[in-house]
Amino acid sequence: MEKLKPLKSKPSHCQKKKQRVKPQNTQGREKDFSKPKKFLKSSLTDESRRVALEEIFLRERLSVISNIVQRHINYPPIARRMGWEGKVLVSFVLEPNGDIRDLKVLKSCGYEVLDKEALDAIRRSYKDFPKPPVSVVVKLPINFRLE
Repeated sequence: MEKLKPLKSKPSHCQKKKQRVKPQNTQGREKDFSKPKKFLKSSLTDESRRVALEEIFLRERLSVISNIVQRHINYPPIARRMGWEGKVLVSFVLEPNGDIRDLKVLKSCGYEVLDKEALDAIRRSYKDFPKPPVSVVVKLPINFRLE
């Protein structure tokens, strides 16, 4: 039987990794990238304002929209008889005038009839949604549960 020779160095996955040294600014202070350049300032301010308005609207009104949609769901009779349940994730853009566009299923529950009912419930109920100050992309889970 042949004897194994000991390894002279550790395998690469066992060796300590070298720490990278962060280069320092020669003037003794680091650059501040948090402030936009002057020529971009107005467009970034408008975009950041729009994003902030969208986030505030969704934080305050998403549960209201969800409750409105849940009240407009008509559980399909075939799904009720078969005991089908699930969660459908839908997406749409809610416009400041109250209209919706780009309505689609992002994640199916596995039952086409429930997916279709989720979209139909939004089409029936969107007129009751609160109107946002800017166009808002809404991603809404719709639960189908038998009780």
